[in-house]
Amino acid sequence: MLDEIICEVIDCSIHFENQGYFKTATQIVSLAKLVDEKKISSIKEIIEETFKIAKTFCYEFAQSSSIGKSFRKRCYIQTQEIIFTTLLSVDSNKLVLSPELSQFAEKMNNSDRSINPMSASMSDLFRKQNKTFEEKINLFSQACFTYQIALEGIFSQVIKQLYGLMCVANGKTPVYANNDTSAVWNVFHNFEKDFGFELVAIENWPEKSSLRNAIAHAQAQYDPILDLTHFHTQDLKTGQTTYEKDMSFNEFFTIWMEVADAIDSLRYSIRLYGILQSLIHAHLKISKRQS
Repeated sequence: MLDEIICEVIDCSIHFENQGYFKTATQIVSLAKLVDEKKISSIKEIIEETFKIAKTFCYEFAQSSSIGKSFRKRCYIQTQEIIFTTLLSVDSNKLVLSPELSQFAEKMNNSDRSINPMSASMSDLFRKQNKTFEEKINLFSQACFTYQIALEGIFSQVIKQLYGLMCVANGKTPVYANNDTSAVWNVFHNFEKDFGFELVAIENWPEKSSLRNAIAHAQAQYDPILDLTHFHTQDLKTGQTTYEKDMSFNEFFTIWMEVADAIDSLRYSIRLYGILQSLIHAHLKISKRQS
C-alpha cells in the first residue's frame, strides 16, 4: 500500500493533469512511486529530480498558449528560482516566514475558486472562430472584469510575496505600503535597486496599472467592427489626461495574459515546492520506518 504522503502527492499531480500539463503530472507520479519504493537514496536526489520536473513544467507552461510565450517562460523561470532558492534556505536554516507569506496559499486557492471559472469561459470564447459582434463584446467585458479583479487582488499579492521572499533571502524584513497598489508601485520602483535585477512579473507595470484605472472608471471601450479597444484615464482633480491608447483586442489580451502568467508562475512554483517538501518528508518517514 502506498504511503499516505505519497498518495497526497499523486493527488496533487491530478491538478497539473487537469490543466493540460500531462508530462509534468506523469513525472510527479513516477518520482512519488520511486520514493515510496525506496529507490531514491537521498534528499539531494529528490531535489534534483524535482528540478527536472520543474524544467518539464516550464516547457509545457511556455507552450500552453501562443500568446506571450517569451514572457511566460522568462517569468516562470525567475519566479521558480526565487521560490525554490528562498524556501530551501528557509527550511535548511529553520527560519520563519511572516504570517502574510504563510497565508498566501489560502489567498491563492481563493483566487482559483473565483477567477478560474471565468478565465476558462473566456479562454474558450477567445479560441472560437468567427465570433459574432455580441460574443466579441462579451469577451471584452469578461476580460476587463477579470483583469481588474486580478490586478486589485491576487496579482498585487504575487508581487508582494516575491518581494517578501527576496527580502528573506537577503536577510531583510519586508516592509509593505499601507495598501496593495502602493505596495506594487514601491516594488516596481525599488526591486532592481534593492536586489540587483528586474522582476519579470512586474514588467510594464505603469501601463498595466493605467489599464486597470481605465476599466475601474468605465473608460474602456471596444469597437467589435474595427476590433479596436480604447483606454483613457485622467487626473480626478485636474481632469488632465494621464493615459490614452488605442490597441487591438489581441494587444490587450496579451497584456491580460502577462498578468495571468505572473500569477500562475508563482502558483505553480509554490505547488511544485510543496510536492518537493512532501516527498522529502515521505523519504525521511520511510527511511525511519526501515531502520
